[in-house]
Amino acid sequence: MLMLLAASVLSGCHQPLRPLEPTSQDIALTGEGEYEALLDTCLDVLRDYRFKLDRVDRRLGVITTLPTTSQQVFEFWRDDVNTTYDLMEATLLTIRRRVEIQLHGEGDPSRRTLVVNVYREKFSTPDRQYNTSSAAFRVFSRTLPSTEGETIVPERDNVWFPAGRDGMLERRLIEEITGRLYVGGPDSPA
Repeated sequence: MLMLLAASVLSGCHQPLRPLEPTSQDIALTGEGEYEALLDTCLDVLRDYRFKLDRVDRRLGVITTLPTTSQQVFEFWRDDVNTTYDLMEATLLTIRRRVEIQLHGEGDPSRRTLVVNVYREKFSTPDRQYNTSSAAFRVFSRTLPSTEGETIVPERDNVWFPAGRDGMLERRLIEEITGRLYVGGPDSPA
């Protein structure tokens, strides 16, 4: 019974395509102060998704967040993964995401291009050695020896490496930002 349930859940679980081009949307700004409203909306959406802000440059139109560990299966209150594959991957591995938003507007102050990039990173650390029952007490410390026998695994051996972008979350963030910015949709200003 358990195998049938696992097969049915994992049958639709395939890795989503990762975007190569930036995810962007053109936005028309009709009035004074709408650029500030757009920036504030971007900040509000990022906070609602529980991203911690790293850099906010209002003059250049750049917002970046600190990396945040992605939602796992038991974290029902979070909503930063979109597919079953991403959810299972974040549960089985340590995955984090960071967001970069840019507002481009060369020449025309009434038009901006909203560019959202969500970068994924995977955590890699040497395997640890569990050869006694007392090793369980040191499972989260740095003193648990590695499988190569090193008594203390140096911090430099822990590495975050790039794992592509999350295009579905990029699109969702853009939709959320434009949905809050425009009352009746992207064609009617607030």
